[in-house]
Amino acid sequence: MTAKEFLGQAYRLDQRINSKLQQIESLRCLTQKVTQAYGGEAVSRTRNVSSLEDSILRLMEAEEELNRQIDTLVDTKIEIGKLIDRVHNETYRLILEKRYLCFMNWDRIAEELHYSRRWVLSRHERALEVADKLLREILYEFEQDLDEFIKKNSIKLSDQEYDALIAFTYNTGSEWMRSSRLATLLINGDYSDNEFASAMGIWCHVGSSDPQISSALITRRMREVNIFLYGNYGKSGETFCAVYYNTDVGSTDVDIAFYKKGSGFSPFFGANADDDEFLYWQTEDGDTLEEGDTIDEDMTVRAVWRYNG
Repeated sequence: MTAKEFLGQAYRLDQRINSKLQQIESLRCLTQKVTQAYGGEAVSRTRNVSSLEDSILRLMEAEEELNRQIDTLVDTKIEIGKLIDRVHNETYRLILEKRYLCFMNWDRIAEELHYSRRWVLSRHERALEVADKLLREILYEFEQDLDEFIKKNSIKLSDQEYDALIAFTYNTGSEWMRSSRLATLLINGDYSDNEFASAMGIWCHVGSSDPQISSALITRRMREVNIFLYGNYGKSGETFCAVYYNTDVGSTDVDIAFYKKGSGFSPFFGANADDDEFLYWQTEDGDTLEEGDTIDEDMTVRAVWRYNG
């Protein structure tokens, strides 16, 4: 990926968000029309109810997708900003920020910087050359870290596995190689698809003081998992479900894990509390989720305890 392609990711996401907003507005109008026709005598009430439910469901799905895209845009802009911040030349940095983070056109940038459009375009080309060099340097640093980790632990990786780990490391940094469940699995070399997916998937939090799960990073982790396990470099691939773990007391082993759709609930993670005994996981519908149960969709589970205090 060139620096121009890397920097241009945010604009493409922004365009997709604008398109999704138009879709949502269209669906809202459709829902209003169905609602207005709800009491019409010439139209079947049953058919109206069904149409209204379908419209509302489609609207909710579109809004959920929009929220995911917005999360992705924010995370992408943060990554782009990190690369631009490495550019020492202030003018180059300003041009890159205005073009790739603020989405300004060339005339607007020229006006704000008080230079001609031609001058801005020429400096932009030089700025891209600098960014290209920086991007290669960053990737080279991560490649060195990964190569050292592989050599030290006598790990053998295929090209697809190496590519996935480089993409993962570019986003998370090299810290995972020093101490993590993912590093342990790679060193031991014995893991199921779900074990590997969950070990990589746990790295989906943003924020330092109060880390929160990012839906955009969940999407990214699932793509990296697909590359590593199946060599699938496209956006479509094997579907993984996210299970979110919550508890009112104590702590959980993990707060999120990935399971291949249609697979069993394994690995099984638990929860711990000083004075209480963990019994089982319960879904939002009140069902008990046991090890080996089939996972077909994203879900949130809560720990159920036997209180001994």
